[in-house]
Amino acid sequence: MNSAQRAMLRFLVVVFLVVGSVGASADDLVRIDPSQRSLPFEGWGVSLAWWAKVVGDFPDAYRDDYIEKIFDAEKGLGLTVVRYNIGGGENPALHMLPFRADMEGFEPAPGHWNWSADAGQRWVLRQAKAHGATLFEAFANSPPYWMTVSGSVSGAKCSWRVAGLCAWAVIAPEKLNNLARTHEDDFAQYLATVVAHIERQDGIVFRTLEPLNEPSSIWWWYGHDQEGCHVDREAQSRLVQDTSRALASLGLTTTVSASDENDIDEALATFRSFDHDARSSLSQVNTHSYNGSKRQVLADSVAAAGKRLWQSEYGDGDPTGMTLSETILADLRQMHPAAWIYWQAADGPDWGLLTNTMDGKPSPPQRGRKYWVMANYSRFIRPGANFLKTDDEQSLAALNAKNGSLIVVTTNASSHTRHVRYDLSRLSPGGASVTAVRTSATESLAPVAGVVLSNGILTASLPEDSVTTFVVQGVGVADGHTNESAPTIRK
Repeated sequence: MNSAQRAMLRFLVVVFLVVGSVGASADDLVRIDPSQRSLPFEGWGVSLAWWAKVVGDFPDAYRDDYIEKIFDAEKGLGLTVVRYNIGGGENPALHMLPFRADMEGFEPAPGHWNWSADAGQRWVLRQAKAHGATLFEAFANSPPYWMTVSGSVSGAKCSWRVAGLCAWAVIAPEKLNNLARTHEDDFAQYLATVVAHIERQDGIVFRTLEPLNEPSSIWWWYGHDQEGCHVDREAQSRLVQDTSRALASLGLTTTVSASDENDIDEALATFRSFDHDARSSLSQVNTHSYNGSKRQVLADSVAAAGKRLWQSEYGDGDPTGMTLSETILADLRQMHPAAWIYWQAADGPDWGLLTNTMDGKPSPPQRGRKYWVMANYSRFIRPGANFLKTDDEQSLAALNAKNGSLIVVTTNASSHTRHVRYDLSRLSPGGASVTAVRTSATESLAPVAGVVLSNGILTASLPEDSVTTFVVQGVGVADGHTNESAPTIRK
């Protein structure tokens, strides 16, 4: 055998070994460990602005369909957490806001109240409660226009922009503040008064009131296409305390949450900036998870202060739902929020869980792939569930409190099939039964065949670009070392 033949033989051997190893690769082993549990999960939710303003004014046949698809636990998503937007109300002389984002306020002029305002969103709010929603939070994007410096709910006036952003953000950030200092207490009283009225009029008890929305963000300037208001951290601290006092003065049980920052890292910095009095006025820390990475640090800081943590807003423009699923995984595994809330239940074809033009023209809801990905989580992991520790970053595992079922949701965002063995041996799976559903490019929460549970091992194949939910009935905890009071799950 000459050197060329030997080289070719070595090449063929390597190819044979590589191909053989790929074909005979061991399944991924995912261990589910009940020795660490989260506190009970409060549920999945949605903000009502802006879609509820639009849908709430549709004819009954249309709007009832939306309500069922969003809040019904069996036919829809089963969302149970609702965030109601208290509109500021734009200056009637201005016409800058698009239809869907032009929210009515309740105090269009100082001392003049309009309690017939915002009928569409309030109708959805009442229907959400009637269809199973149990937790309610009110929040604001801006004070009424007459409480602002610019005279508009869209933000501060800016005469000099660089790369699309207001230059004040760099050279004089205090000029971005649009809540007039003289109206800070008025704004707190406005919010508390609205909360009290809706409790009396509509029978909705808000557990928390969030007076701020992405307040540290630098994109709230005059002429923006939605309500928004920059509030620096010193003013935020004052507003949190003012709002707490305003609620107490009206005899309400509602407490204050803050600060709904766009960025997780910014939420951490804002929370750390609050003094003792501001922190004492808070019951809950809210963050959005559009940006940032310090999920675990935020969770630890909030837990150490004895506060509840919510992921209070997230949305994306990926209609496949895969970005949504991966964000849920990162948030729930690393940040451990008590509730997880999506932004727009109905919107254009990319951002909404349901598709709607949002131009006010009545139309039925359209369910796309993103909707079904959300259902993979929200229909099966129910309020009261305890998340369990897993060693797989692409999986969530939870025990449902009411029926003791084990729920495992796994995302496969890769371009190849993943073969998985789930080790359930620490959960006494003897006699348990398993069903599964999947959402992919060709499936919409479709039943899955070929799932095997034997000797404590659940075996399944997960196709590319898919989210699969396994429901295991009849499991119990085997090792007796669960810690139900543990506030977080460590990887």
